[in-house]
Amino acid sequence: MSEKPRVIISVDAATSGPVGTFTVLLQGGEREKWVDGPVVDRTTYTSQVLHGLITGLKALKKPCTVQVFTSCRHTIDAAGGWIYGWSKKDWRTGNGDPVRDSNLWEEYLSLKSMHEIEIHHNPHMGHIRTMCSKRAQARCIELQKIAAI
Repeated sequence: MSEKPRVIISVDAATSGPVGTFTVLLQGGEREKWVDGPVVDRTTYTSQVLHGLITGLKALKKPCTVQVFTSCRHTIDAAGGWIYGWSKKDWRTGNGDPVRDSNLWEEYLSLKSMHEIEIHHNPHMGHIRTMCSKRAQARCIELQKIAAI
């Protein structure tokens, strides 16, 4: 049985006006791939990071051992433990409130069943954060020019 490929995913998010976006850097061996896109519903920074994480995991063509780096503590805490309690409580928090973005967390759990995933905190993601902010601002300007917002 062959060993799973090892991949590093770094993910961050940003907003500019009404437009939110995420930026993901996938690294495996000598290969590197950037993935980004606007987030239609940018309810929270966490949901943007989660959109990016899911997009990065979907970009993987086969099961992998994945190390994820993000500066979003909520994503780390949720993916590292809270998510299991939420799923057992029919996507409710400890207070009984509905879990925000439960559909995204369910999708993450589905992807997690295919990959071995470890999530790490990296507050020093300057290069990704800078790229993400620039892309979000450019997208906002683009949409304003065509009067989409």
